[in-house]
Amino acid sequence: MKTRLFVSMMFCVVLLILSVSSCVNKHHPRVVRIAFEELQEGVFYSGSLMFDPSDPSYSHLHKGTLIAFQDIVYGWEDIGDDVYVPIIIKTKYGYMYIRDVHEEYIKYEYLLYGPDGRIVEREDSVFLSVAAGEADFLSASEKVGFCGIAYHTGVNASHSVISNSYLLSFIHEMPETVGEEEILPQEEYRRVVFRIQQAGITQTSHYPKGVVAISASNPKSHVINSSFHHRVINGATDLDDEVVFLKTGHLPEFAPGDFILDAEHGVVRKIESVDDSDPSQITLGTTKANLVDALGTIIIKVEGDLSEIVKKHAARNDLFESQNVRVELLNLGWAVKIVDLLEAHARIVNSYVLYADVSISLHKSIDKFSSSGRISFPMTLRSILEIDAMVGFEKEDSHKLVEPGITFSLSGIPITISMPIYAFYEVSADLAKLEFEFGPELKLELGFNYDVGAEVRYGSKALALGVHAWGDASGIFSHSEDMILDYKYDTSPRLSSKIGLKAYPGVTIACVFRPDMEIPFDLHAFLEDDKLKLDLEVEGHMEMRLDMGIYEHTWRFGKVFGYTRHLYEKDLW
Repeated sequence: MKTRLFVSMMFCVVLLILSVSSCVNKHHPRVVRIAFEELQEGVFYSGSLMFDPSDPSYSHLHKGTLIAFQDIVYGWEDIGDDVYVPIIIKTKYGYMYIRDVHEEYIKYEYLLYGPDGRIVEREDSVFLSVAAGEADFLSASEKVGFCGIAYHTGVNASHSVISNSYLLSFIHEMPETVGEEEILPQEEYRRVVFRIQQAGITQTSHYPKGVVAISASNPKSHVINSSFHHRVINGATDLDDEVVFLKTGHLPEFAPGDFILDAEHGVVRKIESVDDSDPSQITLGTTKANLVDALGTIIIKVEGDLSEIVKKHAARNDLFESQNVRVELLNLGWAVKIVDLLEAHARIVNSYVLYADVSISLHKSIDKFSSSGRISFPMTLRSILEIDAMVGFEKEDSHKLVEPGITFSLSGIPITISMPIYAFYEVSADLAKLEFEFGPELKLELGFNYDVGAEVRYGSKALALGVHAWGDASGIFSHSEDMILDYKYDTSPRLSSKIGLKAYPGVTIACVFRPDMEIPFDLHAFLEDDKLKLDLEVEGHMEMRLDMGIYEHTWRFGKVFGYTRHLYEKDLW
């Protein structure tokens, strides 16, 4: 009896174990390599990525390369009177992870989120065979895997490095509005924009030899970020049409037709000639080019403190030491001597700490540009007037103080933040004997909100009716202060001083768009009849410059804020 009971119990235990094990996935759990929220931020652009089997150091594609992308469907909006403008109808978000890459094929996994963040497609192992000639997305769509890519030989290229390599290209359709065909509201076209999220296992850089991508236009060319190389700038170089690099083993093979994202001067250049005769440097003759020809559609969406943005979106190993991003854009201290005589000493002791905080959204394609955002510069300014005098004096001066700036790259696209600063003062005193130390420690936030854009408007038969532009901007201003006051005098003196800075904060985005301001702010101090007063005056004058091929425009918004604040008042006696 006991034996039968024991056998029955063991049978039940074994049955329970088998039932539980049948419910457990015997395979490894699936990995999600990039979260949906992360794919909505950062920088994306069009073009191709290269695999060069003869020189792996030249290749974007390696085992382990992770590529983020947005799959965008465009359509048309009828704004009345048979006038149409392009709009985004739907966006999906996804990534590709390269498991292996060869001349004959690419093996990859991919995941695709719908607009609401739910996973709509995923495959853990897809083989994509190489095709000869131009990218054939129609053929690729008939196979298993993500249908917005093609792996093909590099044809119609500007030089042999690309033509002898293999390209992973992403679909970038243009509206089918040719001949007598009219634009129809239901017509759609598709573009996949991408970025390299993670370099391959054996790679040391996201962008080998500084090549961000292979161009979206034909013939295929390199698109090179100049900030990834050692630039030579001297008086003999014509900055309008020449770019000079030191020769290193990290330079790509330049050829006419290549594009350079000139981070130094905020423009896109196209190489027309290559002078390799100097043993130490290479000189490139260039002409101004269009970013759309280089990278097609560009999307940028970043938000937060400058250091947080770079930490999140920039490849640190692609930044030179001199360009390492700091939390502080500038930390500066200086003194201005007003008089230095036997009977009188007067100076202004200043310290200035500058930060940057940005929120930028930008979308640029061949026929539309839009950008909105918030760019602010929190700062701390300490400006103390020190006087030890027995005679009166009067003096004024103005000079350029410094031009702090930093260039960094987000997914290979250069961003430059700069702020030239000019200092000025006017100080006069009529006094007998005065020992005086007075001034504020100001915490200021100066900046601007903006929303600008330009779009081509189309009529029937694909006729462009012209470019419509719009723009709106407003200023940002806040302040708080502490006051420093220490004084001693025998008679009632008179003192008047005007001390200030004039700053020009600006951001150059993707070499085509620069919003900036002129911000004069000054402190007026008055000491008369034993009464001390201090006022702050600040203004913000704003403009934005856009150069996008179809449209070159400068929005001049004028004064977007102006404030006069009475900071301090005290009866000294």
